[in-house]
Amino acid sequence: KGLQERGHNVMIAGKNNSIILKKADNLNLPTVVLDIKSDISPVMTFKIARYLEYNKIDILICNFNKDVRVAGLAAKFAKTKVVLARHGVLLCKNRWKYKFPLKKFTDGIITNTISIKKIYESYHWFTDDFVKVIYNGIEDKSSVRAHNYNNDYPNKKIIFSAGRLTSQKGFHYLIGAVKILKRKRNDFVIIIAGDGRLKHELKRQIKKNELESQVVLKGFISNLDPYLKGCDLF
Repeated sequence: KGLQERGHNVMIAGKNNSIILKKADNLNLPTVVLDIKSDISPVMTFKIARYLEYNKIDILICNFNKDVRVAGLAAKFAKTKVVLARHGVLLCKNRWKYKFPLKKFTDGIITNTISIKKIYESYHWFTDDFVKVIYNGIEDKSSVRAHNYNNDYPNKKIIFSAGRLTSQKGFHYLIGAVKILKRKRNDFVIIIAGDGRLKHELKRQIKKNELESQVVLKGFISNLDPYLKGCDLF
């Protein structure tokens, strides 16, 4: 949105009905449905190449490895000037299957921490300036009104966490920590916001350890700000 306000033409691509496209629509950003389902898709590569060429795209930013393999290849056909991968460390491990597409189909990697940049550099795949660190922006949240948890959880300390319900995020460790903490005190509730493939597995873990009164899976929350501001610990 900030780039659009500075006069750039920005388009957001993603799966149909995805959260990112809905957020982009709410900000009046142009969107396009490009559902990349696999690492190799000649039809989708051709479709994206035509789209990049027709819209004269200068910079393509890919978020997943399959995006690099399918859309990055398309950008080569379309002669898109710059292709960047925006990656965390779990999306780029020290294996040739990650090295090949990143070196062949991209012009660089954007990440948001020095520590991840150093891990990439330890692979010795890239030139010194290939990985760039761009920190996440910080918005002024002083006007946000804190969510009142006391109605649902009176006299409880609120520990709040949010993220995709996948193994990467480690919520099973958090629930394991609750089991240990519950032996010493019960004046707290942990609320986890998010959705993902491990939802049912985490529910089973909570039930098995009789933590239903201590751990709440809240599901996806579109605006986390009030919940973050109202909790005791994030």
